[in-house]
Amino acid sequence: MNLRVRIDRLILEGFALEGSERRAVGAALEAELALALSEAALSAGLQEEAAHDRIRAPDIPAAGRQARALGEQIGRAVGVSLTEPSANEQRGGT
Repeated sequence: MNLRVRIDRLILEGFALEGSERRAVGAALEAELALALSEAALSAGLQEEAAHDRIRAPDIPAAGRQARALGEQIGRAVGVSLTEPSANEQRGGT
């Protein structure tokens, strides 16, 4: 199975991240999302082809978060939204 994920834009409202922090968030998000999607593929969570215009992940509390931890949490949340469509539909995503 081949998976291709393209994230054009990640909107983090209420965060003031420096360049190195943005890169750390992105790297951690990529690693965590790859893990979540590979686990879902192995457990038959990704058996159908799908395309999404938008994914709305759940809100993530960020008090005291480091960039890497924030990226990991975002990656997990996006992974859930992609592998459990009913969770995304309840939050108003498409």
